[in-house]
Amino acid sequence: MQTTKKIFTLEELKQQNKELNDLVLELEKKIRGHLRWWFLLPLFGFVVYSILIDKKRRNPEMSDALTKIKVEILKNEIEIARINKAKN
Repeated sequence: MQTTKKIFTLEELKQQNKELNDLVLELEKKIRGHLRWWFLLPLFGFVVYSILIDKKRRNPEMSDALTKIKVEILKNEIEIARINKAKN
């Protein structure tokens, strides 16, 4: 079974990376939620914040979504590098 690979232009890849980075930021905001208020209590707050963020990042739903997006970003970065190298 052959898979056809769609060829993107440099601008399309950059635009897709921008959109994917925006999705990563949205997921990070969901992960953090209102936990940033723990920074009001400096040391104790930081420890609690770190533990809760780590726990949320290990949530399969969030980690799978974040991993898929980051894999797409990596693929796009490799493709951009390949296009830039071909131009030079």
